[in-house]
Amino acid sequence: MMTNKVWSPQFVLWLVPFAVLARPNWKPLALWQLAEVWYFVAIWLYLLSQPPLGREDLGIGDDTYFTAVWGRIITIAIMMAFVVRDILKPDKDVVRAAGADDQTGGVFDGAPDRFTLASLVR
Repeated sequence: MMTNKVWSPQFVLWLVPFAVLARPNWKPLALWQLAEVWYFVAIWLYLLSQPPLGREDLGIGDDTYFTAVWGRIITIAIMMAFVVRDILKPDKDVVRAAGADDQTGGVFDGAPDRFTLASLVR
């Protein structure tokens, strides 16, 4: 989503359920969605001011558009950083705060992990 040459609102719609499951804290999600809505409006206003229409009185300029682009990229990076932090530091994870290793693990809840990212660092 951050480096793709095309943009579609469906990209965001597909990610919303996964983002809610991965990060059930509403503040970063609300910030991300606000940036997405801002970008949605900005891209159409920017295209309105470009040739062949060239309606600069109706559209927005380059500075405003690229501010929306960078705002969107930064909020996606913030969401990614929160998810990675929750993976690497389970004590910060809202879902695993109750002490369960894996809520859907059943009999495997609390079992030792066969593969961890920390084992690659050593």
